[in-house]
Amino acid sequence: MDLEKYFNQYSELSFKENENKKVKKWLYHKDIRFNQKVFWSHQPDTAFILTWKMVIKFSENLFFSSDEIIWDKTLNWVLICDHNDIIYFAQNRIFNADKHSEEKIQIKNAIDEINKKNANH
Repeated sequence: MDLEKYFNQYSELSFKENENKKVKKWLYHKDIRFNQKVFWSHQPDTAFILTWKMVIKFSENLFFSSDEIIWDKTLNWVLICDHNDIIYFAQNRIFNADKHSEEKIQIKNAIDEINKKNANH
């Protein structure tokens, strides 16, 4: 995972099939309020709103050999469950306004160049 590109802190937990208590304990200690609403992306076209307490309680059903992503509305943290039974938790999102502006300029220039080439054909 390239989480260090986007977040200041991240941790991971490897788990096996029968280690639900280990997963729940790890999730419990993430300092997220139980009533915090979070978004769970199950498929590219399917998502649900849950509470963090529900994520912990139903973790064995949510994180079963599939790729899952959970985040809150602030986008300041993300929980990623890999189908290889590894959970990644990243927090304190890095947002560099200067870099973002640079990227926007590069994208705009690339689009302008494509449009210019298309206009000449």
